[in-house]
Amino acid sequence: MHGPPTPFAELIGEAIKEHPAVRARRAQVEVEQARLGGVGLVPDPMVSLSAMSIPWDFSASSMSAISLGISQPLWWPGELDALKEQVLAESRALQPAVDEATVELEIDAVELFYEIYEIDRSVEVLEELKAPLTQIIELLTARIPTGEASIAQIEQVRMEFLGIDDEILALVHGRMGKVAELNALLNRPPMAAVRPPRAAPSDLMPFPDKKQPDEPLQFLDELVERGMKSRPVVAALQAQKKSATAGARAAKWQNYPRLEVFGDWQFRFEGDDPMMDGTDYFSIGIRSSLPIWSGAKKDAAEDVATAKVVEIDANIATFRVELRRKIAAQLAQLHHLNAHITYERDTLIPQAQRVRRAAMAGLDVGRADYERWLRAEQRLVELRVRLVEREAELRKFNVMILALIGELPLQVKAAEKSNLTHPSHPTPLGGPK
Repeated sequence: MHGPPTPFAELIGEAIKEHPAVRARRAQVEVEQARLGGVGLVPDPMVSLSAMSIPWDFSASSMSAISLGISQPLWWPGELDALKEQVLAESRALQPAVDEATVELEIDAVELFYEIYEIDRSVEVLEELKAPLTQIIELLTARIPTGEASIAQIEQVRMEFLGIDDEILALVHGRMGKVAELNALLNRPPMAAVRPPRAAPSDLMPFPDKKQPDEPLQFLDELVERGMKSRPVVAALQAQKKSATAGARAAKWQNYPRLEVFGDWQFRFEGDDPMMDGTDYFSIGIRSSLPIWSGAKKDAAEDVATAKVVEIDANIATFRVELRRKIAAQLAQLHHLNAHITYERDTLIPQAQRVRRAAMAGLDVGRADYERWLRAEQRLVELRVRLVEREAELRKFNVMILALIGELPLQVKAAEKSNLTHPSHPTPLGGPK
């Protein structure tokens, strides 16, 4: 909990560099890019050397000859480009997966990071609440000689003081587990420090006017559309559609005959027939495959591409539904928390402060009992801690929405840079010091 702040963007930046999940997807892209160098090249020529009409006793015959030949496979205009386009489309379909791996890390890490943030803010408030208890202990101790206070009252306040210490200890121990889990997720050393910067809950908000909406789902459709435009997984799915279409275009060339032009030179041996001695021959021609079954291959490739497009469209629609569900859940929580925070901050806590002040004033002049003041103090502690916890949750849900729609890194970086330059402090709750 001590040391320099650790912005969320800094944690993610460290994780991206060497995280196995990101490295694996980056390697997949590199594999596809490496394939590009070997696709769409002109086919190599073939050379041949053969002996013809050689008798079993290897004696020379007028029909014997040595043949030296060369052949060159031909290609149809656009065929090589189509093959290269297919591999290029497959490579482009994998590229957004690297960015999506980062987004997935962010989404998983946001909840843990802001749970640590919530613990830190709760501990701060609990530490602040120990000061008035120390003051009342001093007050009661001074009154013991006059009989206006008792040792039992002092011990009750000390018990309240120790209760706060116990709650702080439980939070600190829980924090250690959250930090270890976050470090494990981001592939950092287990004991690496994590100290979220102090910031007001409204620093990072996904809404256009930077304030909580009046209705729970007011910006749901807009946020979903922003997510569909920003999330790399959607770009990857769209690229996969292009890859499937490119594969179908490349497959159509299977329906074309495979052509090959060839030529060879025959060197004749001397034999018994003087008419044939010393006569060499040159041959040239063209060969072609018979694409009898290639049409079926082409049709099958086109059917596969069509099925892939249908599947990808369904995956995109499924992602939209799932994204909408998650954002709607976050927005509902935001609206619920905002209502509670407003009520507690503007109504409950001010009233609890008035009750405590009245009890304290009565205690000062001996007109109020000690138990009433203690109950008022305990209630105020509960309300202040709960308010801080809910404000931290409000911030977490806002940031989670930004992570879900793929807009988190840039905004976090800008907001936290401003926060570190001009540190903000929790909103004063008006409690006694």
